[in-house]
Amino acid sequence: MNNVSGRVRTRLVVVVTTITIAASLTVVPTRARAVESVAEQRVQGIGGQQPGLAYERPAALNQDLGAMQAAGMTWVRADFFWSSIQSRGPGSWYWGPTDAFVKAAKAHHLHVVGMLAYAPRWARSGPDEHDPPKNPNDYANFARAAARRYAPMGVHTWEIWNEPNLAVFWAPRADPVAYAALLRRAYPAIKSADRNATVISGGLAPARDRGNDLSPMSFIVALYYHGAKGNFDGLGLHPYSYPYAPMKKASWNVFYNTPTVHKLMADVGDGNKKIWGTEIGYPTGTSSKAVSEQTQANDLVAAITAWQKWSFTGPMFIFQLRDSSTKKSDLVDNMGILRWSGQAKPAYNAIRNKLR
Repeated sequence: MNNVSGRVRTRLVVVVTTITIAASLTVVPTRARAVESVAEQRVQGIGGQQPGLAYERPAALNQDLGAMQAAGMTWVRADFFWSSIQSRGPGSWYWGPTDAFVKAAKAHHLHVVGMLAYAPRWARSGPDEHDPPKNPNDYANFARAAARRYAPMGVHTWEIWNEPNLAVFWAPRADPVAYAALLRRAYPAIKSADRNATVISGGLAPARDRGNDLSPMSFIVALYYHGAKGNFDGLGLHPYSYPYAPMKKASWNVFYNTPTVHKLMADVGDGNKKIWGTEIGYPTGTSSKAVSEQTQANDLVAAITAWQKWSFTGPMFIFQLRDSSTKKSDLVDNMGILRWSGQAKPAYNAIRNKLR
């Protein structure tokens, strides 16, 4: 396992510079392409999310969903925690919180993206809560069950894991080979339960090819090299650029380089697939990478404007709706467009004005 990332990086250089990856890809059957064509249609919109949203108490849940709806958002992304739904073993199922969430989202006229993760103890390949499953078929069974249960309730969009290019979410190191294998199991499982489902690959976070992480571009090339083509309908990306503006010209800026990602997809025959921005945000507060509240508003509006001008993008999701605490020094806790109290920051009103 320690040598996987090194071998992948070596291959990536060759693949990218020679553009020969397309020749090595498995041809997708005609039937699969017909199903994909539905998901490849132009779908846009702005969504919201809040950590643990599907597991909130009813009053808080409806308050958060109502705030998203009032801002003009039409989508919501939420964690469907495998570790909760099947905590007691492969034959156990606990759908109570996600049932309530889906019903509430529907009542607020929000389309749902269900992010399917993370492995329960019995299914993990290691001790970390973000260790991948030791058997991808266990995850596929879970994904199939979720799609089967929620398709009749209007949920047809699923994201396969979260930020698998980071060791913090795919422990102990990013492994595109293993993740590609997970996609190859989960995709047909979901389609068998809901042939009209849209399956999004796990949103990739900004990172460098360093330590146990892989950059989004390196991870995507490796996915294609290892047979992921034909096993997702849209590519998930987390185009964070904070503390800089979204269109700052820089090699590290995932947002600015989104067209480069799409070019790679087009080069391998996936140009009709959309890139879904399943997380984007700008932290306020006092951390070293925080921005002012007005800058947060300006950058989010600029991101929405740029994202919606591109023809190859799908929905984009603001991370997050509400600050998670009052601790101003915590970067992630202060990414809300509402304060912890629920009071609007300038970004909330700016987004509402933009969308409505």
